[in-house]
Amino acid sequence: LAIKEQVKFIHKPEFIQNIINQDETVNSGLIDLWRGKMGSQELFSVTELQRMCEMSEYLDGKDIHMNDKTVSWDGNIIYFKNKKPTVTGNEFLIPVQVKGKEYEILPNKDKISYPVETVDLKNYLKNEGIIFFVVAIEKCSYRTKMFAKILLPTDLVRIMNGKEEQGSISIHLSCIKTVKE
Repeated sequence: LAIKEQVKFIHKPEFIQNIINQDETVNSGLIDLWRGKMGSQELFSVTELQRMCEMSEYLDGKDIHMNDKTVSWDGNIIYFKNKKPTVTGNEFLIPVQVKGKEYEILPNKDKISYPVETVDLKNYLKNEGIIFFVVAIEKCSYRTKMFAKILLPTDLVRIMNGKEEQGSISIHLSCIKTVKE
């Protein structure tokens, strides 16, 4: 399988450990992924967000791009007003940015801070906002915890007030525990 197809399965810690324990020539692509040669945190984080969307009756994460090089955004979550996959003309694109951060041990709290480039915050403001995701990844077990912050224009103005010239500004994200809808 291609790397992108294999990455869909990496949310299972036992799968990762089996891959790492195997002969490196067989799975050199995934080994490289986890050694940081292919943006492992980003790919793993996008996969986790897509998996979360799959558990929802209303969200589709297929428009979130892996190894994305676009300015400020990683793509969109598609929101279906009348449950997916029924297309009724009432679908909405929700722009997203997805980051990954490795931890020795997952944070034992419901909020984290994460620095965001000020130029990205300005782009989010010009484009009516974004949902910013950070996936915390435990190094040894590959367990994850997802955090998010809805950044509406009013939030972005408040966050940047008096800090427009800084290189980055820390935002506070809340833990996503379940996907109800």
